[in-house]
Amino acid sequence: VVHDGYRLQPLVMLLRKSHIESIEEYLDSGHSTVRGWLETLDTVTVDFSDQAEAFTNINRLTGT
Repeated sequence: VVHDGYRLQPLVMLLRKSHIESIEEYLDSGHSTVRGWLETLDTVTVDFSDQAEAFTNINRLTGT
């Protein structure tokens, strides 16, 4: 799971196919957040702080 130097980026990750069952169980139990599901796994955080600009939120309006 990517960390941009400021925060975890839980939608940017590499996963094993074996995690499909895990996420299905998580969703079937009524949970719905990626961050919550990741907390149930043994994850590794990868430091992308030298490329933090790659994780700019494009859903936010900027000053134009």
